[in-house]
Amino acid sequence: MKRSIWISLCFFVAYITPLLYSQTINWVQTNRFPGGRVRCMVVNSSGHIFAGVYGGGNSGVYCSTDNGTSWSQVGLQKRYVNALAVNSSGYIFAGTDTSIFFNLCGGIRRSTDNGKTWELVGLTSTGPVYTFAINKGSGHLFAGTYPAGGVYRSVNNSRTWELVGLSYTDGVYALAINSNGHIFAGTDFYGVCRSTDNGTEWTQLLGYGTILSLAINSNGYIFAGSEGGSIYRSVDNGETWTRVITLTNNAILAWAINGGGRIFAGARGGGVYCSTDNGTSWSQIGLQNKTVNTLAINSNGYLFAGTDSNGVFKSTGPITAINRNPTFLIPVEYVLTLNYPNPFNPSTTIEFQLPQRSVVNLTVYNMIGQKVETLVDEVREAGYHRVVWNAGVLPSGIYLCRLETSSGFRAVRKMLLVK
Repeated sequence: MKRSIWISLCFFVAYITPLLYSQTINWVQTNRFPGGRVRCMVVNSSGHIFAGVYGGGNSGVYCSTDNGTSWSQVGLQKRYVNALAVNSSGYIFAGTDTSIFFNLCGGIRRSTDNGKTWELVGLTSTGPVYTFAINKGSGHLFAGTYPAGGVYRSVNNSRTWELVGLSYTDGVYALAINSNGHIFAGTDFYGVCRSTDNGTEWTQLLGYGTILSLAINSNGYIFAGSEGGSIYRSVDNGETWTRVITLTNNAILAWAINGGGRIFAGARGGGVYCSTDNGTSWSQIGLQNKTVNTLAINSNGYLFAGTDSNGVFKSTGPITAINRNPTFLIPVEYVLTLNYPNPFNPSTTIEFQLPQRSVVNLTVYNMIGQKVETLVDEVREAGYHRVVWNAGVLPSGIYLCRLETSSGFRAVRKMLLVK
């Protein structure tokens, strides 16, 4: 009887723990752009925010220089803007769509004067340009197109372009590049594809689904948002993926990650969600029932959300304090994350975070409440910690990982060993 009560309590704690760390963000609407969809946003080194608007008589690129309080159109009037990017030189690139109504072609436009003037620099016959990514190391610019698939590369600041891959897909919705220069593409039907050689060769990694958005955090974890509302995560450079959660029945369209490790996701008809534990658990933080196409965080720490027909919303305050020492981030709360991989055989990695120096006990139990192994039983400093557990000769089954600290924090996670 005691064992069954203890196991039930463990499952209750495992379920309720993520809910205890939800947060609320208050939002203010800054501009509506009537009839238009805010498809994309970027922030330059001066803190100026640029928004690309698609559809209606207000299409074009808009800019705010006062933390989102006011906006003015800076160019590309009546052009449908799908994507924006800013390189290290401050050049702004806009991916545009065709417009039958205004008799305009698509292609890429570039501004070298903070949006005052724009020039056409290519890809007018490839179909609409839907996404950008810039390799910070080389400065190479990559563009993805939809509905005609393909990734295009420019190695000379957009003067010339070449098709480098994925022309067989039905479209490239998202691009992201990690610190190693590996390129990840979210595609229509072909899931996530990766290139490790600057776009020359591509490998399909994640099934045959539609991936609409991608993001990579400071740990190198890759997050993919699907058409069906699921979030997938890879912790090994895309080799394996775990569906960590399905937030909504609608698509995950946008990502933003701040310096404190918080991850924000925007959903079609679902508003904005936030995770503080590397994507394991999520909380809804506002703009419910609104379609959030794009997210951005400026240098002041404010979060901006671009929506369909409702313009841009801004958090009423910074989403976190600016970290003064980015090489060592102090968590704001206790968290025990889901182990990875999960299921596993025979080793798995367990991560936890401490906002202050604590006595930590990390223990593994089997399903009948017997202690299997103590992984940590000592004082640990504030910060992020990682432990690898090797299940050795233990039989397949569900195991419970329990974290207890001297502050009174307790959390339990389920781990599935499959041999």
